[in-house]
Amino acid sequence: MRASVISGLVLLLAQSISAQPTGASGCTVKHGDKEWPAEAVWKAELPGVEQQQDGGGETHPDYLMVAKTVKDVQAAVKFSAKHNVRLTLISSGHDFLGRNDATSGLWLSTGNFKGSRVHAHFTPSVNGTEAVDYNTDPVGKVNVVKVEAGKETAITFGVGVSGQELTDALDKSGLYTLGATASTVKTAGGYAQTAGHAAFSNKWGLAADNILEYKVVTADGELKIANDLSNKDLFWALRGGGGGTFGVVVEATMRAFPTPKITQTKIWIELEDHNNTDAIFPQAAYMHSKMPDLSDAGWSCYFYVYGNGFQARFINPDSTQAAAEKAFAPILAGLPKTAGVKQAIHQYSEVKNFKVWFDSLFGAAPAQDPAQPLPLEGAYPRGISHMDSRLLGRAHLESPKLAAALKEGFPKGKNGMWRGHLIGGGKVMKTPADFNSVNPAWRKTYVHIIGTGVEQPNATPLRTLAPDMGSYVNEAFAHNPDWKQTFWGTNYPRLYSIKKAVDPNGLFWVTPGIGADDFKLSEGRLCKVQGPAKDAMYAPDTDNKNMAESTGARPYPKSQEEADNHKGASWP
Repeated sequence: MRASVISGLVLLLAQSISAQPTGASGCTVKHGDKEWPAEAVWKAELPGVEQQQDGGGETHPDYLMVAKTVKDVQAAVKFSAKHNVRLTLISSGHDFLGRNDATSGLWLSTGNFKGSRVHAHFTPSVNGTEAVDYNTDPVGKVNVVKVEAGKETAITFGVGVSGQELTDALDKSGLYTLGATASTVKTAGGYAQTAGHAAFSNKWGLAADNILEYKVVTADGELKIANDLSNKDLFWALRGGGGGTFGVVVEATMRAFPTPKITQTKIWIELEDHNNTDAIFPQAAYMHSKMPDLSDAGWSCYFYVYGNGFQARFINPDSTQAAAEKAFAPILAGLPKTAGVKQAIHQYSEVKNFKVWFDSLFGAAPAQDPAQPLPLEGAYPRGISHMDSRLLGRAHLESPKLAAALKEGFPKGKNGMWRGHLIGGGKVMKTPADFNSVNPAWRKTYVHIIGTGVEQPNATPLRTLAPDMGSYVNEAFAHNPDWKQTFWGTNYPRLYSIKKAVDPNGLFWVTPGIGADDFKLSEGRLCKVQGPAKDAMYAPDTDNKNMAESTGARPYPKSQEEADNHKGASWP
């Protein structure tokens, strides 16, 4: 039944969408091709578009369109389809795999959609919630609501609103929502469209689990409402299928929650001899083994495994300092007695609400005069980061083979480390695997662990340890083997069917992404693969070679006394 419905939808949309013109080669056009639009055509059809001044067409797209309205987005989408020009989307610029950059075509920036509105209670409708606009509903002057018991509070916001801006806006109503632990990430972009793990996902679920509605411009240039009542398949796909794939999201509505008091436990383990790198892995494996039970008790954690140490910040929105001390005392006492390892340093504290905690990590946003417009945001890609990752469940975290896997797969070279996230369990696991299109491996996950460094890490030992799991595509190695299964699991076939229905000509292309292997790159042109697609082991290469810089280890307190006396210090 579903197959016939999808097939009918594909045919209907294929007939209604203007066919994307293709040359004899079946490729998009690039600067220098005879079909390439003249500059006068760009200017006439896309008012405000700017030709890049930094070698566009070689390291970045040729033209940049900084969208300010939905009509701007629609014009850019229609222009790209009409003139067969490659289209690349960018919002905050955070994409470790570089899918927000390309070597030719049109760059569409959506970072300036800054409207927001808080709802004391929210119910989806067929026609969608009233749109927000920066001119009438600026995020800096957001409305304040009174939270009503038993009502589902929410916030509607533009795709250009960052996690910091959401935190600041919701705090005025005593609320917060899920977002990245990086203040400038735009929540409604690729973050929430792929999964979006957050500090308290074990309590509330992933960001994608809490999206109530999207407004999205699809390949036909039309603005569509996607929620539980309208465009249900598209709504399912947008919550896990990945950014830049099904259309241009311009607005989201997301659940909001009462801001909590937060209890923190910080732990530092350091080696006496920083050259004795073997000694840290039994310590790290032991701490990993305690994480499933800690998660079940409400604790999340961000942690780092260095060649010479281990650092962790555990957080809980439903605990107290006294309870934290009781929970962690036996864990600290049970650390392996390994020669060359200093006594663990720890620190307990309480933070009065989410905004204070968030600001302590990133610094409060600079004051902005609400009477003045925000400066326009263009396109500022952060570059591709060397990383490899794996999602891990209880059996893997408690495995006696974990220490060896952490050691064998430890990233070599400068700034090599494991970056760990205890952000699964709880509501992440309790959410049904078919609720949305998030990789089903998340529903078995406690820890998401990433290897990073100047050189490309190789997490094969963790893949061997956890063959039944997968990886989070936003923070992964693009050339993971068996990429469709690794990044989307059993959801990939349905996602591909929806992709073909809403974007039959492949206007929106990213790699790795749904339907990526329908195309290949040739000198900046995106070319349709002729004949039936082959189910390749690896996703197609990108032509974006702009790399990011890696960061190194964070500082340690020198003693327990220093940790006790300096709780405001900027240690992780």
